[in-house]
Amino acid sequence: MRSRKSSVMRTVDVARHAGYSVQQVRNLERDGVLPPAARTTAGYRIYTEPHVRSALLGAPPQPGPRWR
Repeated sequence: MRSRKSSVMRTVDVARHAGYSVQQVRNLERDGVLPPAARTTAGYRIYTEPHVRSALLGAPPQPGPRWR
């Protein structure tokens, strides 16, 4: 099991905690439901616990295109 020294999360971590797909998390950020994520020097999004809370309070997860 991996230990974390801080509460920094990747997009996939937020998606798993909130019940969204990775693309849905990106869309929530784009649409302003999630606060803008910080970025690493390589351009990866860095999320924190407030992002997960915002995702949980946002619109309920919708099935992705593959489920329609």
